[in-house]
Amino acid sequence: AIKPFFPEWERNIEISIDEFQDGIFVFKVSLAKAWRRIAIPADLNLDFLSGSILDAFDFDSDHLYEFSYKDRFGIKATVFHPYMEESPSTDEICIGDLPLKPGDSMIFHFDFGDDWKFQVLLEQIDPPNAKIKKPKMLESHGRAPKQYSGWDGEW
Repeated sequence: AIKPFFPEWERNIEISIDEFQDGIFVFKVSLAKAWRRIAIPADLNLDFLSGSILDAFDFDSDHLYEFSYKDRFGIKATVFHPYMEESPSTDEICIGDLPLKPGDSMIFHFDFGDDWKFQVLLEQIDPPNAKIKKPKMLESHGRAPKQYSGWDGEW
C-alpha cells in the first residue's frame, strides 16, 4: 500500500554480489619485525600468494596452510590448503575474488604445528598491468625469523 510513496525502497533489502576486482593487488606481509611488499595480479589464486609469501620469507612450502579474513558481513571466512578436506581451497579462489579493499587484512596461517601467522594487509589495488603476470616482491624490510630455529637438521 505504501510502495508508490517510497519507490527508493524497492531494492533496499537486496544484497549486492561482490564482483571480481581486476588489477594488481599490493600486499604488505608482516611476520614478527620483518615485512615484505608483494604485488600479485588479481587473476592468480591464493596458492600463488602463499608461494610468494613463503619465498619472500625463505620458508619451505612443506606444510599445510590457510587464509582467513572477514567477509563482507564481518564473519570470519577461511580458505584452505588444497590437500585439506575443507573447502573452498586456495587453488579455487582468485585474489580478485576476495572481498577485500585497501586497508583490509587477512591472516596467512602456515604450519599448524609451528603456528606461523603472517599478517597480510592489502595496501592498494593498482590498475591491471599486462607486464606483471606473476607475483613480484617489491620491497623487503627486516630479517625474517628462521623457519626451523630449534631444529639442527639431524634426528
